[in-house]
Amino acid sequence: RTMEALIRDEVIGKRETLEEALRGVEEAEATMKTIREGANEIADAMRRVAREIGEPHESVEASTRTLERVMATGETLRGVVKVLKLTSKLRECYGGGDDETRSRDASELSKAAKLLGEVKLTLKSAGRDFDGVDVVDEQMVFIQDCSVAVSREANEALDRGMETASQADVGAALQVHYNLNELSAVVDARVASYTNAAVDAVKDAVDAESVGKTATGASGDGARRGSRGLVAPPSGAEHAWEDALWRRVDVAMETVQENAMAVWHLQRVLAKKRDPLTQTLFLDEVVGKTASTQALCDRFWAVFAKGVSEHLSRTHAAGGFVSRALQKGFPSLIGALEDAVAKCARDADAAKGAPGCTRKDGTTRALVLRACEPIAAAFFAHSSSRLSDAANYCFADGRVIDEASADRFLSRIRAEIDVVAEYDNLLNNACGNASSALKTLADRAKRSIGRSIEASSLTEEATPTQRANAQIAEQLARAHGLMSKVLPSFAPTPKRALEVGLEHIESAVREATRPLFDAVGDWCDARFTQMHNTDYSSTASDGSAKHIIAVTSTLGHVADSHPGLFTAARGPLFAARVALGDRILHSFVVHASLIRDFDQGGKMRLVKECGEIELAVVKTLRLAGAETESMEFKSIKAFKSLVLLPTENIEASPLVRDVSRRALLHHLYSRAPAELTTPANRASLSQTQYASWLLKKASDAEVWRGVKGTLD
Repeated sequence: RTMEALIRDEVIGKRETLEEALRGVEEAEATMKTIREGANEIADAMRRVAREIGEPHESVEASTRTLERVMATGETLRGVVKVLKLTSKLRECYGGGDDETRSRDASELSKAAKLLGEVKLTLKSAGRDFDGVDVVDEQMVFIQDCSVAVSREANEALDRGMETASQADVGAALQVHYNLNELSAVVDARVASYTNAAVDAVKDAVDAESVGKTATGASGDGARRGSRGLVAPPSGAEHAWEDALWRRVDVAMETVQENAMAVWHLQRVLAKKRDPLTQTLFLDEVVGKTASTQALCDRFWAVFAKGVSEHLSRTHAAGGFVSRALQKGFPSLIGALEDAVAKCARDADAAKGAPGCTRKDGTTRALVLRACEPIAAAFFAHSSSRLSDAANYCFADGRVIDEASADRFLSRIRAEIDVVAEYDNLLNNACGNASSALKTLADRAKRSIGRSIEASSLTEEATPTQRANAQIAEQLARAHGLMSKVLPSFAPTPKRALEVGLEHIESAVREATRPLFDAVGDWCDARFTQMHNTDYSSTASDGSAKHIIAVTSTLGHVADSHPGLFTAARGPLFAARVALGDRILHSFVVHASLIRDFDQGGKMRLVKECGEIELAVVKTLRLAGAETESMEFKSIKAFKSLVLLPTENIEASPLVRDVSRRALLHHLYSRAPAELTTPANRASLSQTQYASWLLKKASDAEVWRGVKGTLD
């Protein structure tokens, strides 16, 4: 009750608002009623209008349909009349399709073809409108007979023109086909026919049974069938069968050339011939205006290459005599194909102003040669295998490469390259295989190198390890030198391939000499440490220092023990000796720059030692000519002059450019006050230890940090 009282009070309090809302609703309902009545009136008016215009519209539609039928009938009648008139003219011109005995000239044939073409176009545009028209049906037999006869005569004329290579006869025959609206189809069929003939000639040439018949000169009585159904030569007849195979290939290439030139002749006429009425170029009609003028020949070579490639793939997969013979004489196969393409190009180029038979940029040649890729892969796989076997033989059964095995390996490389030297694309592959073989030889050599050579053994007789390593280095360097001599005769691509292989040989030579030369370098480093115990004063003995005598005599002993390593005036062995000489000179300069206490007489003595060690390196290691190129030679020459140079002249001296910064910094300590500590003393290292650290581990930043610490 309380709730109801509250609601009643609320309603009474909002009465005016509620009444106003109700009045608004009543007004909206009145408005909607008015709108509804207006819409009904409009609908009634539209229905009245539709009834009033419906009957005239139906009448107009009926009249329009009648007019359309009349027009269609008129078009059909005009088409029928046109067909009858054209047929009548065709009868007068052609004399009937059954008159096969009367010879017709090109103009009659062309006119008949033009009439037939117009008849065909009229029949085609009419579609099924002529179905059931008796007068047209009565003429269809005559039209079809004439079409067949004209087409046959045009093909015969085209055959005669192609046989005699007469541009006029071929052009007249093509004009007939153009008038018959079948030019594109006829030309496509001709090109396909010539292409198939060329492919079939190659297929027949490498057919094993046919080869056997050619070889035996009989019906194949001397042949036997293998397990795969392939004919194979009898024992001892392999050579005769191979000769027969290549004779057949040569004949097939002549057929390929004939068919390619037939397509080119057809293309040449199409490129010149135009329809006299429309001036349409026949070649544009066949291949389109945007296509190349060599499109037909391009199509011939593309289809020919594809067909030959597929057949050679099947032949290779089947194995047997032909597959082996093609692999063995693969360069001959490439040569035959190249000759065929070259002859076609030469014959076509002789006709000035005509589109070519092959591409001048070599794409046609490359396309045709790619057809032999199945055989090429097997040929070069066997070539690579032979080269790898020759490389592995040099180190077979634990032996070390000698001159005979190295010569055998180089002869194998030369044989593989010579057999394909006339063909650039094959030469690239052959040189790639040779490069791989050189890498194989280098890898085998690296695995055969003895790594442990003690510096203490250098003054004794050469050990077996030293002799073996030296022999490997000598033979590899000799092979490198012989190969390098012939490199300039190669084109850039095969030359680069061989250079890659020779780089591996260079690496192997360095590896073979490294144990010995590292031991020599370590031995010299140990001798140079004696300089820090030597008295460089005016009162000291003026004779040659013991460490110089020891280094000189040991270098001479090593050179006498391994003369083959010290004879080459260029190449990887010379580079290895230069690297050894650089190390010895660098080590000497580093040790010499650390000497602090010496007077003018000591400086003279040090200069003398510089000259002696430089001379010993040049003469013993036979590095004549390297002095101008090697930075270490320049460094020791400049250091030798720098030692005698007054301190105040050092900064402006050009010698500073040639001396290493480390040597210069450390040498300046010999000119500094005695109270300035050296980097070695600051690091609590002896001069020998500090020199070893400089030679093996120190970076420029670490050296400068030590020097700066003494200055701070």
